Order: sequence, then C-alpha cells, then structure tokens
Amino acid sequence: KVMGLAPYGQPIYVDLIKNEIVRIFDDGSIHLNMRYFNYHYGLQMTGRRLEKLFGRKRRSPDDALTNSDRNIAASIQAVIEEIIFKMAYQAKRLTGEKNLCLSGGVALNCTASGKLLKSGIFDNIHIQPASSDSGGAVGAALYINYSLTDSPKNNNQPYFNLGPDYKNLQAEYFLNEINAPYTYNSDRKLALYVAEQLYRGKIIALFNGPMEFGPRALGFRSILASPASAEMKERINRAVKFREHFRPFAPVVIEQKASIFFDCNHPSPHMLFNFNVRPEKQAFIPAVTHIDGTARIQTVNREQNPILYSILEEFEKLSGLPILLNTSLNLRGHPIVRTPQEAFATFISSGIDTLVLVNCILNKEKTDWSRFTDYKIGPRHD
Repeated sequence: KVMGLAPYGQPIYVDLIKNEIVRIFDDGSIHLNMRYFNYHYGLQMTGRRLEKLFGRKRRSPDDALTNSDRNIAASIQAVIEEIIFKMAYQAKRLTGEKNLCLSGGVALNCTASGKLLKSGIFDNIHIQPASSDSGGAVGAALYINYSLTDSPKNNNQPYFNLGPDYKNLQAEYFLNEINAPYTYNSDRKLALYVAEQLYRGKIIALFNGPMEFGPRALGFRSILASPASAEMKERINRAVKFREHFRPFAPVVIEQKASIFFDCNHPSPHMLFNFNVRPEKQAFIPAVTHIDGTARIQTVNREQNPILYSILEEFEKLSGLPILLNTSLNLRGHPIVRTPQEAFATFISSGIDTLVLVNCILNKEKTDWSRFTDYKIGPRHD
C-alpha cells in the first residue's frame, strides 16, 4: 500500500526520517530508533511518538487520504530505495558477483526491485516469489531434501501453482448440490468465450488449476478484465475489490509480446518487478498503467498456464492487445479463494460478471441469483 500510494506524494519527509527514525550507513546497514515502534512488544507497528513526530494522528482505514499520507508514503519509499541500493552496492563490492538474490518481505517491493534491475549493477536479479515469511516453508523443505539426499542444488521450481487443485468433477458436484445454473465448455471454447466476454467489458473470475504459491495471483485464482478502459480500475475497486483507489492493478501479458508495451526484455512471470509502460502505449492500456507510468507486469507462456495463455491469444485477436488486467480473486480483507465454494461466495458477493470454475461457467447475465444470498460474504478491513 505504501508503494502504491508513494507516486501520489512528494518525499518531503526524507530528512526527518533519516534524522529521527533510521540511520543509514554507507554499506546499507541501518540502525532503527526503536522509540518510534511498538511491534517488538505490542500489536501495532508504530507508536504515538511517530504520530507526534509527523504532527498528526494515526489514520483509520476509512479516513480520507490527505497530502500528509501521500507525502509520508513517498518519503518512506524513497528511504527504502536508498537502503536497498546501498546494500546492493556493498554486496557487489564485497563479492564482485554479477547475479543477486533477494529475499524477505521488502524484496516484494517491486518498485525498488524494478529500479535496481534497470540500474545494471547486476546482470540478473532473482527474487523468490514467496520471499516473505511464507517462503521459509520452501526453504526448510529444500534444506532437508539436500541434507538427506544427493540431489544437486539446482532447484528450478517455477513456484507457479503449488497449492490445492480442484477438478471438474469436484466443481460440478458442488454446483449440482446447490442447484446453481452453469454451462460446461471445453478448454478451447472456454478461452474464446472468456475473451469475448472480456472484450465486451465484463469482469471475469478465473478459478482453474492448482492454487498459486506466494502473494501474487497468477491466473489460477484471478479476476481478469480488459486493460483498455480507464474506468475499469475504478469499476473493479468499487464493485469487486472494495479497496483504496490508489492501488494499481497489474497487467498479464504474453511473454513474447511484453517488450512491445513495456521496457522489459526478459520474462517476469511472478509480478516481482515494476517496468515502465512505453509512452506511446500508455493510452492503450490505462487500466494497468500506474500514475507514474509503470506497471508490475506478469509475463506468461503456454507452458506456465495454458488456459490463461489461450485467453490472452483470443483476446488479442479481438482487441489487438495481448494484455489483460489481473488481480487476485478475493474481496477486501479476505484471503485469496482456495476452494470452489469460496470462489462461488466471492462471485455472489461482488460485481463479478462471470465465474469460470474449472470448465464450468456461471454468468450473472439473464440469470436470477437472488436465491443464493445465503452464500454472500462482506468485505472486511485488511
């Protein structure tokens, strides 16, 4: 949220932060003034001293955004980027390596990571897609595997979809059990149908394949929409996500077409880096272009996600755009959906037009869904 809000403000508090809150050394190491924090002994990140420092009270989730909020976000982002770059330069000085691996929750700051990638300090940057605390599970499993076996340490697991999978029979059993109306399409017809609906301006929920691992929806538990309408971002925020207006939506793009629209010359399949949208292309994809002209892109090829790739192909035939808006399939405050039941509840509780449940299609158009109100869920503050 800080990262998304930052481009709307000015980094006017950088000196205040560096003088009072965090001391930054040339090697990238830092010293925090813990008087301003509560997380090490309480349930809140910051304390009243921080409010006093900035001359304002803590903001509640539903409070209107102020210039102070925007400027604080911009200042925090600027300080984070300074620390990351100093750490990177120090790692380069110490090792001379051409490749950099980043981990930890801050590594998911795709604005900073994108700038670091473009800086050319390193030839390649690798970020584990679940590089927050949840990635520890993968690290533990790999450590045990390497310790107990002779497996070479060259794990190339793409981390796309390590979660639970649900087949058509499971989806159909649930829908038949609740007597929900649906139609069934083969993969090929499904891709064409979804592309046509997207071209018509519909919002589509896609539930297909094993669930994603990590914090980004990669087309297995996603909400898709056309990127061509400037109003689509606000429509999804208002009718589906119920979240802050300033938070950008990400584009998913056919891998071999990414460089046409973005200053990206290599695959970026996990939404881990921000790239600039080429100036001459911004008007074609306003729903996924952030206020600063960037986008946190996801590239996809046929092997990674056959259904999503086919939908993109069909949408390009209709619109000329090999790109879709992609956001996670959930309501505000709720986790990304895991089961067909959760997907159906999200569909009923929001402005999603069509739910694709594996190969089963549920459409709100010309169908009365009022008898399913018991399945509705409300947004919660996150």
